[in-house]
Amino acid sequence: MAGLLLGVLFYILMRQKKVFSKRNIIVAVVGLLSIILLNTIGYLRINGQVPNVALALKSVITTPTLSDVAYLCNASIDYVSRFSFTNGKILLSNIVSVIPFISTNGDFGSFISSVYSNPGGEPLIGEPLMDFGFIGIPIIAIFDFLILRLAVQFKNNFFRYEYMVLLFTVPRIVWYGRSFVYTSIIFFVPFMYLTTSLLKRVTKKDRSI
Repeated sequence: MAGLLLGVLFYILMRQKKVFSKRNIIVAVVGLLSIILLNTIGYLRINGQVPNVALALKSVITTPTLSDVAYLCNASIDYVSRFSFTNGKILLSNIVSVIPFISTNGDFGSFISSVYSNPGGEPLIGEPLMDFGFIGIPIIAIFDFLILRLAVQFKNNFFRYEYMVLLFTVPRIVWYGRSFVYTSIIFFVPFMYLTTSLLKRVTKKDRSI
């Protein structure tokens, strides 16, 4: 949610001719306070206490999960050197997990947890490294490109929603992996679009009556 708010904030400011107008300053202040509030709630959930001002500001300007991403990338390399490749099992698990409410075995976390301490998450290059080695990174990049390119192919409201989801969730995608974004663009966005379209039609009919 903090990433989404930050994206909306930048979008609003970029559309204004006068960046330092009174309205933009108010929007920026409200947006930043909201981001601090969300990070404070996250800190409270994890640590069980409300952070002081210094910790709240630190949570906004730092990225603690960066060390976790680096750790899991190193763990992926070490896993391959010790146990060989998983031969596409993680990719298959991610594809199946796109279907809502379906749990799968053989995901990235299950392989990592069997050998290492696992902080959670799935770095983007972790899966192809364990599935196919270093050659898997360019292969999966092409696979990602084809799917994401399709999601922003046409210029209409539906594909604008798809693009906004991809844009605003980049940090989450980098940490939580491909299944998150695939589920969003294949199920969440179409459901949201159909629901809003239906509500608009119902509203128009009510007004006409």
